[in-house]
Amino acid sequence: MILRLIVLSCLLWLSPNLALSATSLAEVQKAALSGDASAANRLGVWYEKGQNGLPKDPTQAVSWYRKAAKLGNILAMHNLGDCYLQQVGVAYDPAQAYAWYKMAAEAGGAMTDRISLKQKLGMPLLPDREGNPHRKNFWLLAAHV
Repeated sequence: MILRLIVLSCLLWLSPNLALSATSLAEVQKAALSGDASAANRLGVWYEKGQNGLPKDPTQAVSWYRKAAKLGNILAMHNLGDCYLQQVGVAYDPAQAYAWYKMAAEAGGAMTDRISLKQKLGMPLLPDREGNPHRKNFWLLAAHV
């Protein structure tokens, strides 16, 4: 019994959004509209993937990620970076992806560490190639993360 409580506590601590998945769509929408950044990010995920009764709508996903990011949600900032790299609801824009990853890194996002950033930005931007306009900025950011 105690082990189960410890495991559950660890899961909830590691994933603050896990508790949201057990709530209803109406509750999450209400919380998001009331300014709850985690709920807004959760709606973005649900729209992106077409989950919990919502249609798959990348444009709505980006809209909710942007609202959550403006409220300071680091995961939403990271999700927006992913959207710009993967053309989810927005046009491919590595400069915007870079800006959102940088914002997440500056806000303390652990997922934007040097390796993650290199993997995410390195493939589409090819930072090791000469003549890439983002090469200098990429390595400057990587050195500060």
